[in-house]
Amino acid sequence: MSYDSELKALLTVLEATYGTDPGSGHQGILINKGSEIKPTGDKRVRDTVNWNRSPSGHVIGAKGYDLKLPIELKGGGIDGTLRKPEIDHLLQACAMSVEAGYVIALTSVTGTPDDSWIYAPLSDRTAMKSLTAYFHHDGFKYPVTGVRGTFELEMTVGGYGLFNFDMKGIYNDPTNIPIPQAAVYDHDPEPCENAGLQIASVDMTKTAVNSLKLRIGNEVKVRNDINAADGRKGLEISGMRNAGGSVDPEAIALTDFDPFTAWKDGTAQKIYATIGQSTGNRCRPLVRAAQYEEVSVGGREGNQAYELPFIAKGVNGDDELMLIFY
Repeated sequence: MSYDSELKALLTVLEATYGTDPGSGHQGILINKGSEIKPTGDKRVRDTVNWNRSPSGHVIGAKGYDLKLPIELKGGGIDGTLRKPEIDHLLQACAMSVEAGYVIALTSVTGTPDDSWIYAPLSDRTAMKSLTAYFHHDGFKYPVTGVRGTFELEMTVGGYGLFNFDMKGIYNDPTNIPIPQAAVYDHDPEPCENAGLQIASVDMTKTAVNSLKLRIGNEVKVRNDINAADGRKGLEISGMRNAGGSVDPEAIALTDFDPFTAWKDGTAQKIYATIGQSTGNRCRPLVRAAQYEEVSVGGREGNQAYELPFIAKGVNGDDELMLIFY
């Protein structure tokens, strides 16, 4: 019997105890083509010497899994109340907190509040979540426990936003079972249009912007352990985050938008946009204090355009990058 290379499914659940599969409550997530899982291991070559030149081979030490997961940016929709996005477990396993809040779109001095789910970075290790993932590849089930990771988000005009999750977890043997018909959120993502992109106090409709890219920039470290069944105790998110991204507006008069002065002076600027227009399917990525790393001047469709990579600086701590779903 052969197996289909294109059929894949992903289910996740947050762990109550690190590295332990809760056994139920797994949420299906609609993944994109290019999603993959890879077993990893420390190859230890046996440096033996004997009477001939034949190598003695190697043994595999501490083992784990790497997961690459491209997933559409979309909200959770409305089911009586505002649902969390389908990627909720993945975001929390990337050391993001989540809390209920409100978004108010002001008109003059009044506004109507919208329910929202707000994701922000975490530094407290005791509050960081982990997940168990079931990665199904037609006929094969790969159970991965203790999963943690990082992500990048790319929003390009006309397309839909795309998360690229880079996750790591603890190795468990795969098994042969049929691929499940996992329930996923069936609404469509909305294109990156009419985003209302703003940089500092500049309404970027004054120019033209092709893309906005963001990253959380977690450093994920492996904890190997001689007592662990497969030599790996787990994964920790540690070190300093390297949150940031880039934006690429066309050049306009410096009186309207001047990235050179902001770069030269190290000025921190707010950057935000809104992807999606429908209630329950909107996401507002927010960088509270972006500092340009450099200003590159190039061209796009015959017009001068900037490439502005930036780092995202904390203002009050754990607030450099926020994702607001509403």
